[in-house]
Amino acid sequence: KLIIRLWRHLSKKKRIHFVFFFILMFLGSIVEVISLGAVLPFLSALNNAQSVMSYPVISDILTYYDLTQPRQIVLSITIVFICAIIIASITRLLLLYVGTKLSFASGHELSIDLYNRSLSQSYEVQMQRNSSEIITGITTKVSIVTNSLNSSITFLNSLTLIIAVSIALVFLNPMIAFYAASSF
Repeated sequence: KLIIRLWRHLSKKKRIHFVFFFILMFLGSIVEVISLGAVLPFLSALNNAQSVMSYPVISDILTYYDLTQPRQIVLSITIVFICAIIIASITRLLLLYVGTKLSFASGHELSIDLYNRSLSQSYEVQMQRNSSEIITGITTKVSIVTNSLNSSITFLNSLTLIIAVSIALVFLNPMIAFYAASSF
């Protein structure tokens, strides 16, 4: 209920930013699943380069590019793994940066709105109020809202990642997903 009330106080531009952030969060989860999925072929290639050929998609790609020698297989799988990890890390950092910036920009917008509402009061109301109390109250409340929003964004980002990894794990191997879920 509070989120809906907060949503109404945000400008249309800020709402669009939040929609794009949620899309980025979804894409970040997909990238993270891909980077986690690259671990097993990488470890298999390090252990036995020819065992990677048991993965149909990887086998087709390696055959298409004529990478059949063990050293070629290990090198190509290692490069793909490193790229996946770098892209996932950059995506995570981008999500952290954008989420923090968005929450504090929203707090800034709310702060301006509250100050404008306070300043647009009649002269009589202004004379009855202590301006330092108004400034302190607005600053304190906006700080609480901004930090709560930042924490909520971080939580949603983590929750999206957990759901994406869980779904991928269920699709790949339901038994391992069941064992992993029951161990927690």
